[in-house]
Amino acid sequence: MFHNLLNSILKKKLYLFITVFAVLVVGISLGSAILTKTLSIGGKTKIQNNWIIYFDEVVLNTDSVKNDDTSKDAKIVDFEKQNIEFSANLSSITDFYEFDVYTVNDGHKYAINNIDGYDNVVTINGGLIESEETAISHGNIVLNGGTIKGTMYGVYNSKNLTISSDDGTIKCDYHKVIGDSYGIYNNTDSIFNFYDGYIMGSTSPKNDNVFVSNRPNGYKDNTIFDNETGYNYMILEQE
Repeated sequence: MFHNLLNSILKKKLYLFITVFAVLVVGISLGSAILTKTLSIGGKTKIQNNWIIYFDEVVLNTDSVKNDDTSKDAKIVDFEKQNIEFSANLSSITDFYEFDVYTVNDGHKYAINNIDGYDNVVTINGGLIESEETAISHGNIVLNGGTIKGTMYGVYNSKNLTISSDDGTIKCDYHKVIGDSYGIYNNTDSIFNFYDGYIMGSTSPKNDNVFVSNRPNGYKDNTIFDNETGYNYMILEQE
């Protein structure tokens, strides 16, 4: 009887082992099936920093997988040359998709960037400050004179911007802020004190978030289109 019982236990263990082994074989087969399918890949790479760095050229490796549809090849997809997108199908275990990217560094975006001294005050009393993107950015900014010019924004106001002082004198051409897009780009909740000056932008003198916090009594800001330059400019006028 004991002998029969032992045989019965061994058979059950043997059956259990065979069952587990069968499951493992099935798992390996499924894995192999997945690996033999075509692998579709795609991606996007982006430049993000405070420098004027952009993608200049994308060159596909000559041994790389070729797309039948060349529009799927790696390419620069935006005007600022900050983004590259690509997709490809890898149907063989030796297939690869590779491309080289050439980048250019044209310098810093800002002529004056006060981001490291956010509570500091940058005061401009005259002269010309010009940048290929934004002339003055961040922190507390006081413009007492001069011309501020950027190919994107004249001033990027992230905290406090004051143009001139409330001394009862209006000299519209003494303080100039010019941007090829906006003269002033204001963050939400930033303070803008406009006591004098001339603000110009091809899109608008200021973005929609710019609300004048303080201006001289009896004056209002007025936006005018300049037919000669094609820009819009904003000045103070008596109410």
